[in-house]
Amino acid sequence: MSRQPFYDHVAGALFYGSLPDWQRKPLDRLLDEALRRERGIEDTAYAMATAYHETARFKYDHEIGEGSEHDYGRPIWLIRGVPVAYYGRGMVQLTWLANYARMSVLLSLEHGREIDLVNKPDLATEPEYSALIIWEGMIRGTFTGKNLADYINSAGTDYVNARRIVNGTDKAEQIAGYAREFEAGLRLIEGGEENCPCPLGNPTCPLVA
Repeated sequence: MSRQPFYDHVAGALFYGSLPDWQRKPLDRLLDEALRRERGIEDTAYAMATAYHETARFKYDHEIGEGSEHDYGRPIWLIRGVPVAYYGRGMVQLTWLANYARMSVLLSLEHGREIDLVNKPDLATEPEYSALIIWEGMIRGTFTGKNLADYINSAGTDYVNARRIVNGTDKAEQIAGYAREFEAGLRLIEGGEENCPCPLGNPTCPLVA
């Protein structure tokens, strides 16, 4: 099915009426990754809402100020003698050395080759890696110990407390509102062909064979 109804909805609700390629492409990456992982609409909506918020509508892939007012923004001297600051980067604004190290391992396993975010933290801003990072962290709970299944499950959907997956309760209500709009847009492309195995009902997705 065409994603155009989704684009049209979120453009009006969240992007001031237009959705240029530089804002559409990260949404497509998140949706493609959701389909590959067989994630549901609510999970996808919350991942999109988080990325939308953290990057200020996908305008910034590096944290403004580079974490200068936070401990994680202080440069660390690595073995190679190059100072590196682990401030927020990518769709989820990944911070802290420990999180970069964890994601290096997870992304390396995913790709079957070394992806070194510790020595090359700017790799976290690469579109492909950025989408993987947000999904890996939110599914596995590597950011805070909380994961999507804690708040989106058979008992219901709690978009407000889902913020604890990334950053406590900071802007929790606001981000929940974004998630509801993304969910409404995603439901416009739900359905597709009868008995389609794709979680969003898209008969052309990789899960349909």
